[in-house]
Amino acid sequence: MNLFSVRSIKAVVMVVAALSLETSLARGQEKKEGAQESARSLPAGVLARVGGKDVTFQEYSQYLYSIYGKTKLNDLIDRILIEEEARRLGIAVTPEEVEKEVQAQIEKTLRGLYQGDQAKLEANLKQRSMTLDDHKEKLRQEAAYSLLRDAAVIKTRAVSEADLKQQFEKVYGEGGVRLELRHLLIATRDAKAGGTGDKGDAGANLPSDQEAREKAEKILKELRGGADFIQMVKTYSDDILTKRNDGRIPIYYKNYYGEEFHQAVLGLTEESRLSGVVKSPRGFHIVYLVRREKTNFEDKKAEVLEFLKTQPPATRERQEFLKALRAKAKIEQ
Repeated sequence: MNLFSVRSIKAVVMVVAALSLETSLARGQEKKEGAQESARSLPAGVLARVGGKDVTFQEYSQYLYSIYGKTKLNDLIDRILIEEEARRLGIAVTPEEVEKEVQAQIEKTLRGLYQGDQAKLEANLKQRSMTLDDHKEKLRQEAAYSLLRDAAVIKTRAVSEADLKQQFEKVYGEGGVRLELRHLLIATRDAKAGGTGDKGDAGANLPSDQEAREKAEKILKELRGGADFIQMVKTYSDDILTKRNDGRIPIYYKNYYGEEFHQAVLGLTEESRLSGVVKSPRGFHIVYLVRREKTNFEDKKAEVLEFLKTQPPATRERQEFLKALRAKAKIEQ
């Protein structure tokens, strides 16, 4: 059971806020005053000296609290709870892990915002009275907390039988039957756009249901006569997304294109790979079975469990974890 009083929380907030800015403040003071002595030569508890007057750690802490109040209080409480839970679980984060995460964040920022130009990043930081080292130190604090939190989430993660089966079917197909298909679509003017893309004005040029069915029947007749399915897809299919990949559906999931399509798929076998003409909300399809693989759930259960137990936490999982920690602790504000 944890108890944080209002007074103790305020004290910690002020300490943390002041500590995080102490280095940059001292450096800014050096540049402004042109003083010869470094920030480290100031007396203990003094963050800066202005015209001979000392700015103490306590004064600056009070100043920060008067401006920001409790806006970061919940973040601090979460960090305290995470650190205590990590100690209980025997979890620690190494400096090497933190540095690796910090470097990854720096590289991501450089690529995403500065086209890889570190000088531009440093110039932006300078406008905010920060150096790259200051920025890295801030990232270290965030990374240490994030890594510790995620490690605790993963270690305490519960995986149910339902979770296992859901992930198993996601990889190996419904009931462990993985179907690889190809399909050809003749879209109709009244069909939903779906994966065919935005039809726009071209929609008026699409055939009616009757015309589309007749066209699909003619194509089916050619296929049954020996025509190459991939070539027919390239020539006739209106499904832009799958047409780019020769009509391939690498892993089929139930109700991709509705119940009639699904029933047609279930009827395909290695001996009878080609469907008839199948209606869906998008038009008329012809489906071809490329491969059917059956996998036993019990054979893959341990593998799926390991996968689920080691995946990085999702945002919602992190939120639920912190919510549970808060529920166990006694917090007074």
